[in-house]
Amino acid sequence: MKKKLRDLGLDLLVVFIGVFAAFQLSDIKDSRKDRTTKLKYFESFKMELTNVNNDVLALKDSIDNIISYYEEGISRNEKPELIVRRNMFFMAKPHIVESAFDSDIFSNMHPGYLVSISRGSNLFYWIDQKLKNYDSRCKDLLYNSDVDSDYYYNKNGLKTQFKWYLDDLKELSVLLGSLNQSIEQGAIPGTERQIESMK
Repeated sequence: MKKKLRDLGLDLLVVFIGVFAAFQLSDIKDSRKDRTTKLKYFESFKMELTNVNNDVLALKDSIDNIISYYEEGISRNEKPELIVRRNMFFMAKPHIVESAFDSDIFSNMHPGYLVSISRGSNLFYWIDQKLKNYDSRCKDLLYNSDVDSDYYYNKNGLKTQFKWYLDDLKELSVLLGSLNQSIEQGAIPGTERQIESMK
């Protein structure tokens, strides 16, 4: 009887050790899978940030060229025609950024990194709204009027009620510069650190 109890005890111990080892191996496998998923996510996130930053720089350059064109023309006492800029648009807010806040991917990240991502997300919104408002104002002003350039200018340049045409572009340029800085100096380096810590 003692031998049977001892054998039964050994069998139970072996089963317990086997089950415990299986759970541990499963946890290790899940941990590796989770780490691989997060690594792929951050690599995709870095690529998207780089692409978005290239779009931001291109739009900022385009706006800066428009501002220069008008300011140089006005400085030569010319009256450059005010037009609706069809090539000024902003890409949609990256979905991967939105998904980052809807998942647990960023749950254990450094607060400074999260602030940088959040700041960039807010800048996307502000820029998008500013572009939509600018486009709407341009269409309201320019599509519904049959006037020549003299209507918009006085001897000092744009009339006060039309200064928004350049002022809004200047504000957009500053916002785009801030977004570029947030991406280049905050989000991309922070993402690179996350990638390195997972390798």
